[in-house]
Amino acid sequence: MWLTVGLCLAAMVMVRVPVVQSALGTAVASAISNKFGTPVSVGRVDVGIFNRIIIDDVAILDKRGKRMLWASRLSAKFSYTDLARGKITITSAQVFTPKLNLYKENAAAKPNFQFVVAPKPCHQQSHHPPRQSGLEQMGQATAQDFRRQPF
Repeated sequence: MWLTVGLCLAAMVMVRVPVVQSALGTAVASAISNKFGTPVSVGRVDVGIFNRIIIDDVAILDKRGKRMLWASRLSAKFSYTDLARGKITITSAQVFTPKLNLYKENAAAKPNFQFVVAPKPCHQQSHHPPRQSGLEQMGQATAQDFRRQPF
């Protein structure tokens, strides 16, 4: 038991180190980029004592390579219970000073944010469960999505 407590305390101290926060930012950006299939950059990640994660300097490009979203800070609460099961569930989120570039090329085109809010087409049989939207997928990612990336 003391070993577990010691490891938890060490992890809490490590996430306060700027180099670790930047490395976490790289891993989070890679996971989000893989989910959406578009470039994402993150400045740094800070994990709060309680169930909060703070992500600074977030930029997401649309499918044409144009900046779609920039935010100085994203703050999200997550479920420890689901985390213990290997799943990341976001229970609430806040966006600070967002700058959005949302558009349609023409009246018939899909909006540039379609890949974030709408499910991808499913070419499978109907006996499979319905697919989640990009935002729903982000709220319920697996721990595997955040595996360590090379720095």
